[in-house]
Amino acid sequence: MAAVTAEDIRTVAERVRAADQVVAPYHRREPYEFEVFEPLMKMLPEERVPCPVPSASSTLRRNG
Repeated sequence: MAAVTAEDIRTVAERVRAADQVVAPYHRREPYEFEVFEPLMKMLPEERVPCPVPSASSTLRRNG
């Protein structure tokens, strides 16, 4: 069996860091619906909004 050298450990560490940078964007959480839609609905003129915009706190209470 071959011995593991310090250079081997450094190489593996570099590859792990590089792989982590590649997958990092996929580890971000998905936004809650109100984080996306509430600001968009507030940008519309009031007469164009089809229903009252729920507040973030009521959405959180409902979704747990």
